[in-house]
Amino acid sequence: MAQKKKENLKIVFVNAPLTKHQLQGDFEDVANVLPPLGIGYVAAVLEREGFTPKILDALVLGMGVEETVEELVKGKPDIVAFTSTVIFINATRQIAEGVKKALPQTLVVLGGPHISALPEETMQHRCFDIGVLGEGELTFLELAKGYVKDTNLAKDAKTLKGLKGTIFRSRGKLERAAPRPLIQDLDSLPFPAWHLYPPLKEYSPVAASCKKRPYMHMMSSRGCPYQCIFCDGKVFGKSARLRSVKNVVDEIEAIIDFYGAKEIRFFDDTFTIDRQRVIGICDEILRRKLDIVWTAITRVNHVDPELLKKMREAGCWQISYGLESGSQRMLNIMKKGATIGQGKKAVIWTKEAGMDARAYFVFGIPGETLESLQETIDFAKSLPLDVVTFYNVTLMPGNELFQLAQKEGTILHHNYEHYNPSISDDTMFAYLPEGMSKDDLRKAVKRAHKEFYLRPSYILRQLFAIRSLADVNQRWIGLKLILGM
Repeated sequence: MAQKKKENLKIVFVNAPLTKHQLQGDFEDVANVLPPLGIGYVAAVLEREGFTPKILDALVLGMGVEETVEELVKGKPDIVAFTSTVIFINATRQIAEGVKKALPQTLVVLGGPHISALPEETMQHRCFDIGVLGEGELTFLELAKGYVKDTNLAKDAKTLKGLKGTIFRSRGKLERAAPRPLIQDLDSLPFPAWHLYPPLKEYSPVAASCKKRPYMHMMSSRGCPYQCIFCDGKVFGKSARLRSVKNVVDEIEAIIDFYGAKEIRFFDDTFTIDRQRVIGICDEILRRKLDIVWTAITRVNHVDPELLKKMREAGCWQISYGLESGSQRMLNIMKKGATIGQGKKAVIWTKEAGMDARAYFVFGIPGETLESLQETIDFAKSLPLDVVTFYNVTLMPGNELFQLAQKEGTILHHNYEHYNPSISDDTMFAYLPEGMSKDDLRKAVKRAHKEFYLRPSYILRQLFAIRSLADVNQRWIGLKLILGM
């Protein structure tokens, strides 16, 4: 086989769509409505080294599995690389099988949370030649360089053994290379390859999280040091690595210049984990006089009144907190590392600073009871929250909850299309707490949203909070979503 040059190597990164079965059900809550940052970072690293990758975001383009296969086969790529969570692994596998059948010489690579959590199980599907475990930027760059040198890379076990962070087959058996250390200097990475995504207008952020368009998201850090049993740190690890103030604000400015963005959402696990860095980011936004509003996700034990006021001054209009439960017993079981009191203070401080407060609550953790469910609903109603989402826990392969359920033999099935239990009646729960039924949890989610949002006091508070046509539109879309439940 003739050797390829970097610029001639055809590499396509794929964000898979939903399967036919998922499209028939109520899976709107799992749809990724924003550009997939992971493959954007990997593609940017490749471009910096002279490669010319492409991104196919089949999900946002509304493509089906068969249509995605046809599009990929038509382009005859040398390498097709997928990213996948548990919800999308079935569609990813179906596409990979179609590509491999039509183009057996194409190298099929899989990265992302699912294979990082279950590498051996996932690689049992022979449509995947190589698995990339953990952060993918440097591993995939080395892989692409190796392909340029040897186009039979998938069969070269000696080369792959030296490629840290991979799993592959050697003489029919799976082998793992040594783990790849986490990237410590995040400033060394280029910004995601925004120009390779579909136009930003194709994406549709959730109304409750967006005030202005164009809207884009970014990450100013990677990893989280906390030990919540329902979270998974297989890709970014259990330590927080932070980008510098200048690097973060440079990207904000670049997003404004590239997209004309009016709003940005920080998708960090805990945006305010370093208080002084956040103050520095806010000061730099103000110093540069950037015309941007933004939102962030953080923890209740990493905010204080002074910090929140600084964030508001710099354009932050909403903060999302994972309050998770109104029962301290349940928070302790979750290993949340926070208290009910801290959650209450954080929400009140956020409102006093002039920002919206959003909260997430999770049902169905081990130890959950009808009483703890009602405690959570009552707690949410007692707080001046603007947006609340109640959801049933997703069993994420690799996290502590998954390992606990696996050890106890309480995983109900392994149909990964159903590992995100929505409120639809055909949901197959993968895990249920002892003594609870799927109907208990479904009804609790519906009841929680109804009790929270349909209170006259809440409705009046939201009406009095309207300050612009954007507020009217945001609340109208939110109301339709609530009534749809």
